[in-house]
Amino acid sequence: MTVPNIPEAEAFIHFKLSEMASRNEHHEFEEIATRIARKRISSNILIATGPVSSGGDQQRDAETFTTRIPDELPHSAGFSASTSTKPIVVACTVQRDGLKKKVLDDLAGICAKDADPVGHVAFFSVHPISEGVTHGLKTIARETYNLTLDIFCGADIATFLAEADLIWVAQHHLDLPTSMIPLPERDPAPEWYADLLEDLRRNRGPAALTPASQGEVARGLRYATWDEDTNADLPEWLDFMGAFLVDPDGGKETDLVFRACYEMAIARFRGMGIAIGAEDLVRRAVDYACGSDHPNIVDDAVVLASYWSAMWSVGVGQAASAEIATALNRLQTHVTEKLDATDPMTHPIRAATLTGALAYSHLVPDWRTREQEHGRPEPVDAGSLAGVKLDEFNVDLTDDEFDIDYGDFIDIDSAMRYLDELVDLLPRARVGTPSTYSQVDLDAIADELNGRPRQTLGFRTP
Repeated sequence: MTVPNIPEAEAFIHFKLSEMASRNEHHEFEEIATRIARKRISSNILIATGPVSSGGDQQRDAETFTTRIPDELPHSAGFSASTSTKPIVVACTVQRDGLKKKVLDDLAGICAKDADPVGHVAFFSVHPISEGVTHGLKTIARETYNLTLDIFCGADIATFLAEADLIWVAQHHLDLPTSMIPLPERDPAPEWYADLLEDLRRNRGPAALTPASQGEVARGLRYATWDEDTNADLPEWLDFMGAFLVDPDGGKETDLVFRACYEMAIARFRGMGIAIGAEDLVRRAVDYACGSDHPNIVDDAVVLASYWSAMWSVGVGQAASAEIATALNRLQTHVTEKLDATDPMTHPIRAATLTGALAYSHLVPDWRTREQEHGRPEPVDAGSLAGVKLDEFNVDLTDDEFDIDYGDFIDIDSAMRYLDELVDLLPRARVGTPSTYSQVDLDAIADELNGRPRQTLGFRTP
């Protein structure tokens, strides 16, 4: 049996690209180019809408919004470590002749007076553009439009599509046979992960918006959050989970929407180290939880509030500490009302869950005084612990490192009071309640009582 190799795969892909050009399949090529750009340039590139032939999209086949690799994936390997932070536009063509004029015309349209600013144009062409012409076009782009121009032709595109994280695009769009897929250079992802990701890519998202399918997506999303080799897949997993944000129920939010907010917010902050796109999800989840009667919903919302506090403390959050504290207070009020209405004798697990949520909520730092007296933390592009899975032995970032006495910002008395109540409830509520609270939280209390405050950073074990 012949072992498949990369040159053979590249040759096949290059041939299929040329066939695409002969059939004038611009829209199919546009999607291929966008998939490449999302992996190699910026994960937040979206295909433009509008009639291409009439210039309705201003020669912008795809473009970014604001965030960018490597800020999103600071610990991911490969191309994500060396990309631009400027607004990016993707343009592409399947035509064979007049390519220099095509590039110049597209640049003029992209940089028109009424167009949004752009700092980087990635131009994808099925057919080759000579090196000399390419250098000339780059000079014009730089001197006339003050932007960076990169040109990728058929051979470049084939090279990209033969690599492990993009090979599926060649399978899906160019009918690359499975027998020609090159062997991975590193240990492959688990079979369940690879199969699930392949199914979602083939279906272009979850086949149904159900709790079962959401659970499958959440499993893949969580794996990519912590696994270095698959962390670059996070933007795709976030897209798949994002499908559940539009789950309709007469215009009302649902548990599926809440779960999507929960999973996506944590993945963005813990997997990417950023708060952009996460804070609005936390707001949406807190609003829903404050109207929910389910203890697991309000418990998870408290966890999200603790992550929100951590976003502020590490310098990636945009929200003011007052907004975060207000959200947490709303949750505490709501949980207290639900706890007061719960009979611990007949519903011990519910009572224990709500009591534990209240105990944990009072261990979340309230940064309002800190912000008033010292201002916000120094802004950073991404949290330094992105993608690093922490446990009780390495989560404690000490006050010496951050010059903050965390004991001044948590309500230790209330936390201890609810923990005492929780201990009394545990003999009747034996189903899993203690395991939902990590040793980190208990360590935080012990250290505070011993005069050695520690920061939990909102990292509670699932």
